[in-house]
Amino acid sequence: MQATEIRCPRCNSNQLTANKKGFSGKKAVVGGLLTGGVGLLAGTIGSNKIKITCLACGKEFLPGEGKTAIVELEQEASINHEKVASTFDELDKELLEICQKYGKLTAIKVCKEKKKIDLRQATDYTNNLISKSGITVNKNAGGCFIATACYGDYDSEQVLVLREYRDEVLLKNLLGKIFVKFYYTISPFLARIISSSEFLKKIVRDYLLNPIVSKLNKLNNKWK
Repeated sequence: MQATEIRCPRCNSNQLTANKKGFSGKKAVVGGLLTGGVGLLAGTIGSNKIKITCLACGKEFLPGEGKTAIVELEQEASINHEKVASTFDELDKELLEICQKYGKLTAIKVCKEKKKIDLRQATDYTNNLISKSGITVNKNAGGCFIATACYGDYDSEQVLVLREYRDEVLLKNLLGKIFVKFYYTISPFLARIISSSEFLKKIVRDYLLNPIVSKLNKLNNKWK
C-alpha cells in the first residue's frame, strides 16, 4: 500500500510535527505527515490552518511548501522492530541507547545539543524515536517527585525544564547539590500528599511551579 509523505523542503527529513495556527499543542508524527492522515496536509483543504515544523533542522513551513514522496505503508498491525531499527542513523541509535541506560532526559539533552534545536523540538524528536522503536525507557534515572505529581506526567514539558535545570545548574555547585539532596529527602512524602488532592495539585502547580518554569524558560539561554 502506497501513500504520499510530506518532507521538509530544506533538509528532506520526514521527522515533523504539525499544529493548527494559534494553538500551542503540537501533534508529533512519526515517519512524516501522510496525506489524508492529519488534516489534509497535501496542500489542499484546511492547509492554511496548519503549520509544520521540522524536528531535524527547525524549519517551519505550510503543507503546500513541503516536498512529497511516495512511500510504502506496512500492512501488518505489529511493527517489525528490526526493520524499523535499520532505518535509524547513528545519532538515532545513540539516543535510543541513552534512553535505555540513562533515561529520556539525558537523551533529549544530547539530541538538543547535537541537532542544535530547542527543548520542545528535541523532546518531540526523542519521543518519536521511542515510539518508532518500541524500546523500554529507563525511568529510574532520577525524577522530580512533586512536579510529576502536580503535572501528572514524568515527561511533561514543565517537568523536563525543571529536571534540566537540576542537572545543568543545581548539581554543578555545592549549594545546589545540598538543595537537591534536601529536596529528595522530603519530596516523596510531600508528593504523596499532593497527589491525593486535586486542589493541592492546582495550588502548587499554579502558584509555585508554573512561575518557576516560566522564569527558567526566560533565562534558559543564560544557563544552558
